[in-house]
Amino acid sequence: MHDRLGCDGSVPLLPFPAPAGSEGGAPVAQVLAQVGEAAGAVMKDEHLARALRVRWAALRSAAGLDPAPPPRPTAPPAPGRRIEVVRDIVRIPDGPNRWIWAAEGHAFPVGGSAGARLAEQLFYGRNLTITQLSRSVGADEHNTAVLALVTKLAGLRAVELLDEETRR
Repeated sequence: MHDRLGCDGSVPLLPFPAPAGSEGGAPVAQVLAQVGEAAGAVMKDEHLARALRVRWAALRSAAGLDPAPPPRPTAPPAPGRRIEVVRDIVRIPDGPNRWIWAAEGHAFPVGGSAGARLAEQLFYGRNLTITQLSRSVGADEHNTAVLALVTKLAGLRAVELLDEETRR
């Protein structure tokens, strides 16, 4: 709505006391009509539903914490590295073979049928190796998509990269 109304980034307020007629600027009724038209146009936007799904997933994954903590720097793990899922990963549908995943307040898209199979493996408390995770989707342990997903989830604190000798 800010873009549609040409706002400068400040919080829009109605003038107080309300101007009489057109002497003090736009009459309150005209301002309200502009806001109503902008709100109506936003509600018709086809991208609104997706934007709301993404925002809900992010907030849900952070238990309402806003702003979310920034991701931590994480290097891609070695194929034999063990991981443990230490947070719930929120997943909601976003179209055919597309999902919105969210962890610790950050949402991102995951597509393809492999995403559903990965989701089955990445449940809270699960401890497995990158190789096991990759094989669950029919890939080898060097699959760049699986490594990128684990790296992202580790950066978002949803999975912990465990030491080689750590087994639970």
